[in-house]
Amino acid sequence: MRAKQAGNWALVVLLFSLPVGAGTFPDVPENHWAAEEVEALAGEGIIEGFPDGTFRGRSIVRRNELAVMFDRILERLRAEGITLGSPVEQPAQFEDLPEDAWWRLPAQRLAAAGIVPPEVTKFRGPQPATRLEIAIWTARFIGTQRMPKRFHASFRDLRGKQAKYVLFLADLGLLEGYVANTFQPTRIINRYEAALFMHRLMVYLRTHCKPPAPPE
Repeated sequence: MRAKQAGNWALVVLLFSLPVGAGTFPDVPENHWAAEEVEALAGEGIIEGFPDGTFRGRSIVRRNELAVMFDRILERLRAEGITLGSPVEQPAQFEDLPEDAWWRLPAQRLAAAGIVPPEVTKFRGPQPATRLEIAIWTARFIGTQRMPKRFHASFRDLRGKQAKYVLFLADLGLLEGYVANTFQPTRIINRYEAALFMHRLMVYLRTHCKPPAPPE
C-alpha cells in the first residue's frame, strides 16, 4: 500500500515539475522565446514532436531532420505559387544516400532545387547541423538570383565564399550574430533555433516573394 502511495506521489511531483505549455507541446513553455514559432510550424505540419508528445527543443537537429523540414516548406510554398530555390546546371549527387533512408527523397528534392550546393558530394544526413549549414540552405532556398553583389552586414569570424550566404540573410533580418560581432558558424543548432529559422524564412517569402493576386 505504501509503495503504491509513494508511486502516486512521485507521479504528482513529476507532473507538477513539467514546464507549463499552452500549445501543441507540453514541454514548450508559453513564454519561451520560440513558442510562437514552434506552434506556427506545428500548425502547418512543418515540424512534429516525438512519440511521447514532447518537442524537446534543446535537442540537436541533424542534417536529415533539417532536410525534411526544408522539404515540407518547399512543398507548401510552391503550392502557394512562390518561386523557390537556386538555379543549378547539375544538381548535387550524394555518395552516401542509402536506398532505404527515410530522408532520401527530401535530400534529393533539395538538391534538385539547388538548395544544397551542387558541389556537395556527401549529404552526411545523421550529422548535427551547424549555423553555417542552415544559413547556406536558407539563402539558397530564397534563391542566389536574389542575392545582391554587396552586403552591409559583417561578422569577424566569417571568411571564404560561404560568407555571402550569412551576410545575405543578416541584411534581410533573418539572422543575428553574437557578442563581439561573431556568427559562430560551426555552432550546432537545436530544435528551437531551427524553428526560429524556418518560421522567419516562411514569413519572409510569403511577404516579399508571393506572386500578386489575379485581378478580380
